[in-house]
Amino acid sequence: MPDDQIAINPKSSDFYRPTDRLKRGGLSGFVVKISGGRVTEKGANYFLLGFAIIVFIISIIILVTTL
Repeated sequence: MPDDQIAINPKSSDFYRPTDRLKRGGLSGFVVKISGGRVTEKGANYFLLGFAIIVFIISIIILVTTL
């Protein structure tokens, strides 16, 4: 087969090769890394959601008390 003609067969077993490496998101991967792997990615997402809600509530309290 010449180099300029590459055939791709989507029905072959090599086409849908599973990846061994787990890809995590930016902040959730960082939380998992900081925890040493004790927290799963789902737990890290819940932690980040709770942290964002707490920061939002604190910012609303600060905004209301300064007006």
